[in-house]
This record gives sequence, C-alpha cells and structure tokens, in this order.
Amino acid sequence: MDSSNSNQSSFSRLVHICIVGHSYVMSLREFMCRHHSEQYHNLGFDRSRVVIHCLGVGSATDLPGDKCILHQLSEIIHIQPDIVYVHVGENDLRSFTVSFCSFQYALMLGNLFCLSTVT
Repeated sequence: MDSSNSNQSSFSRLVHICIVGHSYVMSLREFMCRHHSEQYHNLGFDRSRVVIHCLGVGSATDLPGDKCILHQLSEIIHIQPDIVYVHVGENDLRSFTVSFCSFQYALMLGNLFCLSTVT
C-alpha cells in the first residue's frame, strides 16, 4: 500500500471525544439532545468525522468519594475515545492541595491507559 492510501484512510477514521465531568457536562448533553437537528448537536462537528460523548454526573467530584468521576472509567473505556476532556470546577477540588489533585489526575490517566491497552 502506498503512503497516499495510508494517509487517506487515517483521515477517514471516526474520532471519538469524551467530555467527562459534573452537572455542567450533563447539561451540555441535554442541550445537544434538545438541539439534535440544529448545528449544536454534536457541538457542530460533522458526525461522519467526529462523535462527541458527554459523561456527566450531577454533583460529581474529581477526587475520591461516592460521586468521583473515576467511577466513570469503565464507560470511558467502553467508548474508546481518542480524546478525553475532563471538566474541573474549583468546587470539585474542595480543599485539597495541588500536589494531591495532580496525583489523582495522574492516577486516572494511568488507569485509562492501562485499561485501554488491555481491551
């Protein structure tokens, strides 16, 4: 196969983007569904090239607890996204230190990487 065919096939591959977070992401998903036939569905991206997935949990936190976004790892892995965008609000961080928060995000990224290479 020559390189021009290889480049063309890589551009035709569907890109999956996963937006993860709290109630703002839930609201975004609802907005996209309400405006399904308008330009806001799929955030205006051509669905034959890009698919946006919104995984939002009301009152979610980005750190350990009952509503931690880490509990969404299995859903994220199932989607197999090319890009994961984590929406973080300052209220999600509560009173933790920057180094603790950084460690938690590194742990989440490590889990995503490990789980995605297994499946």
